[in-house]
Amino acid sequence: QRPRKLMARAQTYSAYKAANTLKFLTVIAPNGHLMYVSDVYGGRASDKQIVRTCGVEDFLQRGDEIMADRGFALEAHLEARGIKLNVPAFTRGKPQLSETEVTKTRRIASVRIHVERAINRIKTYRIFKSALPIASRKTINDMVFVCAGLCNLKAPLIAHQNDAV
Repeated sequence: QRPRKLMARAQTYSAYKAANTLKFLTVIAPNGHLMYVSDVYGGRASDKQIVRTCGVEDFLQRGDEIMADRGFALEAHLEARGIKLNVPAFTRGKPQLSETEVTKTRRIASVRIHVERAINRIKTYRIFKSALPIASRKTINDMVFVCAGLCNLKAPLIAHQNDAV
């Protein structure tokens, strides 16, 4: 449901989706299991804000590599901690990608499919199929966490480990 209070409405409005939304950050293991699910944030929250406040950085170690979308603006922040950020290349200011960039982008895209599949497993639970009532705002984090745990009890997303990235 759309929040009645203006502040809550502003915090949950996503210009990208043109609706009031909620979102969360996930960490997916190479086998497709959900290893971490953040609390839920309003649709207006940036990826940068979520990463810096959700606590996921406490689990990242020097030498780790993470994958994200193009708009993920934390490369310098993560690099300073010794964490490599893998994002698809884009042609900004160039007529086309180099062969190396094309290969890297394809590898990232092949893994990204599994990330999307893992996230969609959470979204397929009936409880998330329609707009949530405002009254559920106090339990939404628990609902997402439980559904993520149930997803890990399903058959593996990926039959064998793949070192694509």
